[in-house]
Amino acid sequence: MSDSSQLPCVICGSTDRRERLTLTILGRFEGRLVQCSGCDHLVMADAPWLVEAYEQPLSAIDTGVASRNVQLARTLTGPLVAWFGPQAKYVDMAGGDGLFVRLMRDAGLDFHWDDPYAANRFAQGAEFMAGASYSAVTAFEVMEHVLDPAGFVRDCLVRSGADTVIFTTELYDGEVPPEDWWYYLPEVGQHVSFATHRTMEILALDLGATFMTNGRIHVISRRRLPGWPLRIAGGRFSGLHDRLTRRRLTSLTWPDGLAAIERARQAQSSN
Repeated sequence: MSDSSQLPCVICGSTDRRERLTLTILGRFEGRLVQCSGCDHLVMADAPWLVEAYEQPLSAIDTGVASRNVQLARTLTGPLVAWFGPQAKYVDMAGGDGLFVRLMRDAGLDFHWDDPYAANRFAQGAEFMAGASYSAVTAFEVMEHVLDPAGFVRDCLVRSGADTVIFTTELYDGEVPPEDWWYYLPEVGQHVSFATHRTMEILALDLGATFMTNGRIHVISRRRLPGWPLRIAGGRFSGLHDRLTRRRLTSLTWPDGLAAIERARQAQSSN
């Protein structure tokens, strides 16, 4: 992989980018972090270790993956229905094993799965449909994995036809975090890109969108979304909002099961 430290910033186009920190990745690679003065984007100058890092896409270190998906499903059901209504269609990009999609479909939201690098184990039959129109894209713990987050967001919007991307990533506060910052995860080697609130605001502006966050969940949208659902999602009334919202929804668990039986029958009859 070529050295990108001398290239314009992928977020804001600035050429004022300076090497700020060097980390040891996977125990033997030199990872040089370059920060843009225009937007604070902090990114690896190059990352020749990525092929090795993704030999196992789901790191054994990420012991919180299941609980994170459960919590996100509980937290986001209310805001999604408040913003887009109960009949909207969504796609979870970089959806991993499909657990989040399964949880959201169980709640009654029409979620679909997409991930070219993972096997869909929990949401088979609910794969992304090219040409379909989606209201929003979700992408959890993805931004830190891509060298060009602006390109990733743009691709999500184009492929899905959506105008909103809802995502999580750990934002830093503007000062380059020290080398022992837990989110670098040099032992895994998959985190290569880091952002601040300012980074995301500039990224959104370039897309003709706005950025809002509750500190944990971030939203880039070309719509004028009210902020109160996101504030509730980060507060003590989130659980109540979730329970009240789910009363308005009809779970897709049973219909999805019937559809799976029908697919099995059709596959058997064609053999």
